Amino acid sequence: MAIYKYITKKGYEGKYTILREYCKNKKGKEIKKATIRVETRPGIAAQVDWKEDMVMHDKFGKRYQFNIFLYVLHYSKMKYITLTWDRKQDTLFQCLKESFEYTGGVPKEIWFDNMKTVVD
Repeated sequence: MAIYKYITKKGYEGKYTILREYCKNKKGKEIKKATIRVETRPGIAAQVDWKEDMVMHDKFGKRYQFNIFLYVLHYSKMKYITLTWDRKQDTLFQCLKESFEYTGGVPKEIWFDNMKTVVD
């Protein structure tokens, strides 16, 4: 519901059921990758990544391309998730600021997974 509210504010005119079916179909088709669990003490680290170039169409065929920003604290696994229309450096900084405010602090380390916005 949060994604639906967000994209309708940005101009999406489709119904919620269309979005729900789209997400359900996307979720089932993804291949699960093996992951290594990282454990740290409180306040030490967080990890940041983007789910990039997600595409959705409304009932009129209008195309919406967006990204999902994800920030996860290692110790508590507390998450901050938001949608972005781009992956520019200013957008990254704004997302990080919101993440720090949401989680109540700044960890000593932030790990980025080869994020182009950080690497370039």
